[in-house]
Amino acid sequence: MYLNNSYLMLLGFLKYCHQKIFKPKTLKDNIIGSFVGICIVFSLIVLYLRFFDL
Repeated sequence: MYLNNSYLMLLGFLKYCHQKIFKPKTLKDNIIGSFVGICIVFSLIVLYLRFFDL
């Protein structure tokens, strides 16, 4: 039961982030989407540098 609720909360959060990144309706949505997008790109860069350090 608890894991199911956590899973549904995670899906809700991912849907919220997707809407803010790809379908912003207001300036606030645009700012939130830009921040989330920058965080995703930064995380990918950090993971790449961590595991594929040249």
